This record gives sequence, C-alpha cells and structure tokens, in this order.
Amino acid sequence: MTCPVCGHLSRYHPQRARQALFCTHCRSLIWRSSLIPHALLLPLTLTALIALALACYSPVMMIQAYGMHNALSLWQTVNAVVDHGDMPLLALCVTVLLVSAPFMQLFLLLRVLLLLHGNHHAADVAFTIKALRWVRPWCMADVAILGFVVSAVKLSSQFAVEAGPGGWALVTAVGLSIVLANQHPHRYWLRLSPANTGSLT
Repeated sequence: MTCPVCGHLSRYHPQRARQALFCTHCRSLIWRSSLIPHALLLPLTLTALIALALACYSPVMMIQAYGMHNALSLWQTVNAVVDHGDMPLLALCVTVLLVSAPFMQLFLLLRVLLLLHGNHHAADVAFTIKALRWVRPWCMADVAILGFVVSAVKLSSQFAVEAGPGGWALVTAVGLSIVLANQHPHRYWLRLSPANTGSLT
C-alpha cells in the first residue's frame, strides 16, 4: 500500500485486517479496519439511496402559522433557487452539490459493489473507484441539513416548525453516506479474485 502523505510503499498483511496500519516511514495512518462487514455495504447503500429519494420529495421541514401549513422538501428548495432566474450559477451549484453529486456518489458505490459481486475485471472496478473519489468532495447534502436546522431555529420564534419525514430521511441518507464514503478503497481490492486483476497489468 502507498502512503498518501509521503508515498512510501508498505506491505499489507491479510492477517492484520482488523487492525490499523501506519506508514513505516512517516507513521501516517494508511489503513484502518472497518466495523461494518462487507456484506452490509450493499444494503446500506440501497437504504441511503431510498432515504435520499424520500428526502427529495417528502417534506423535510413543516411550518404552521395562522392556521396555514407549508411543507418544504429538498427538491422544492432546489427549485426555489432555480426559479430565481437572477442567479443561474448559484442554482447550478445548489442542484449539483445538494442533489446530483450525492446521488451520483451512491450510484457509483452501488456499481462498485455490484461489480465485485458479479466478479468483474479489476479495470472496471478501478475506473468506478476513481470516479467515486472524484465525486465525493462535491457532495454537500450535509450542508443542506445545517441550512434547514438554521432556518428552523430562526423561524421557531414566530412559527410552529417541526421536522417532516423527509428531514429524518435526509439525516439517515447523509449519515449513511458519510459512513460509506469513509470505507477504505483497499477493502474493495481485497474482494477481487486474482484471476480478474490481470486486466491491470
């Protein structure tokens, strides 16, 4: 394994899969075992996708004032910015960072897991992992949670504000996405059979 800090190569020992590995040159952490079994990654990814879809179309925050009810979903928030034609760049950023990138990250992870399950060539897995690493920094769904929380706190002094089913779905999706994104890519390589790694040579 290559150290991401100094580039030093370290030998990986399968018998230490449940431990943390440090670079022998600079002592930086290059591998830490996960408490999540590999068999649970696919169900958790599907759960995160379903939860994120629910957050897009179910009320994340519900406001009640003077006998009137108003519900706001994640997609309605994005549409509100898009409909405001004075800021097209902001609308594009909001759409990509809050909806498109999180969905793409989960779909790419789902593809990696399905490729491993289908015993595909390592080149396909490598390309998908590279795409996943490129998309990951652009996922800002957790920022949406902070935005809804700040809005709820400010509006709660004047109106009755409560979290909707989409809000809990968004929290679930973001939490699972963070856990799944923190899985070390090397654990996927360990699932490749030696016969399929020849496409990289």
